[in-house]
Amino acid sequence: GRLGKSAAQAWISMLSWMEIAPRGYYYHTTELLTSANHSRGALFMALASLPEPGAWYGLTDLTEALWARIGYSCNLGVALGQTVSYSRGTPAEQAAEQARHLENYRKKWLDETARWVRAAIQGPLFYLGLIEWGEAEAGGSLVFRLTPMGARAADLSTLNPDDGAAVGGEAGGAAQAASAGPCWIVQPNLHVVAYIHQASTGQMAFLVRVAERQTAEGPVATFKLTRESVYRALESGLERDAILDQLAASAMQPMADSVRRTVEDWARRRERLTYHPSVSLAEYPTRSDRDAALTAGLAGRPLGERLVILDALPSARALADWRVVDYRKGPIKCLSATDEGLLRLHPGADDLLIRSELERWAEPDHDVNAGEAAVGTCWRLTAPSIRRAARQAGNVQKVIAAIKVRLLEPMPPWLEQTLLNWGDPATSSAGVGTALLVTLRSDAAAEALAKSRPLKPLIAGRIGPRTFAVKAGCEADLRAALQYAGFKVDGKIP
Repeated sequence: GRLGKSAAQAWISMLSWMEIAPRGYYYHTTELLTSANHSRGALFMALASLPEPGAWYGLTDLTEALWARIGYSCNLGVALGQTVSYSRGTPAEQAAEQARHLENYRKKWLDETARWVRAAIQGPLFYLGLIEWGEAEAGGSLVFRLTPMGARAADLSTLNPDDGAAVGGEAGGAAQAASAGPCWIVQPNLHVVAYIHQASTGQMAFLVRVAERQTAEGPVATFKLTRESVYRALESGLERDAILDQLAASAMQPMADSVRRTVEDWARRRERLTYHPSVSLAEYPTRSDRDAALTAGLAGRPLGERLVILDALPSARALADWRVVDYRKGPIKCLSATDEGLLRLHPGADDLLIRSELERWAEPDHDVNAGEAAVGTCWRLTAPSIRRAARQAGNVQKVIAAIKVRLLEPMPPWLEQTLLNWGDPATSSAGVGTALLVTLRSDAAAEALAKSRPLKPLIAGRIGPRTFAVKAGCEADLRAALQYAGFKVDGKIP
């Protein structure tokens, strides 16, 4: 481990080398070389934060993760200019221009960062024995993973970038935290306010490992300790006492006893968990049905209210009357969706995961036309629920993709456009004028409106690629429907 740490430290600290020159630079300035040094530290911290060091990862996934965490505030080995567009016009036009400018900035950032990270992975990190790489069969995209030496070197709790020394062992990790100095405040509500300019690379890698990032503005980043983040840290090899000691050692104020008790409780709960890499479960309608099956001789152990962990999978004859779900084959299609965002769960076609997924995407609802039989089977996608799900998933496109794989039929185009608008208000806008015309500013939005069954009674006809005539007396209803779908409605016809 010491050899790998020394090699990583030497690579991070080089001041006369660049993996690849940014476009537009023809000689290496001191400022550029120093920026490359900081970029190497950020990249190595990202590698140290991989959930499974021995697993294969894609270059695209890595750069997307880097963008999500530092894209607006930091460039890795590249120079891209301003993230702000200084355009003129109305507030709505300025906001639209800013959104276009940021999207162009994001694409350029991802392209240039991928170019630099590829050079680092295929160059020094590979030849130092810290990374091995290859190309995926489909599309030839770059994939990589840490070597055993790279995985040991990536334990940044024992790497001190400030003094160039690699310190080994648990004592070394504590010494590193102490030498780096206090750099965060652990609040009683489990939020951690980190002052990035005072933190070492090892401290930030530790914090990313044990907490969820909430916000990052300038030199201050906010994290939160959650049960899931602490579980992941424990699964990755950190001990409970090491987590608490590191949090306290780098705290600028004494850590509240309630924080320590909460983390200790989460750790005790995890110790009572049993991990099953593969398991067969039987689900019954009620607890009494489950208990009756066990009493009748079903070989297994009760789990929760209605489940049984089977000791062995019953024979094909015994399974003839059972509905069998193989989760290795991917999600079960068991939902239907309307243009208005009503999701209907089809009984008998669901699985054990669908209800928790629905709780992430939607709000419980009911179908007034289905009666009492539909209670508990209907959910509604709303703007707040989609924005919440998009924050958890990273972007609204991932939420839409997760919903689509659960649908029995293709998602209605109008619903998809509505979800895009809710998740990213800058994607579309529409203008409704006094001439009873509605014009949308994208072909996709216009096609979605043309195919929407609920809105068809409000439309007199289509008079252009993106323009529709509104039936007399229906302007208010159409305006309300567009606003509900996330469009910014104004009186201008572009």
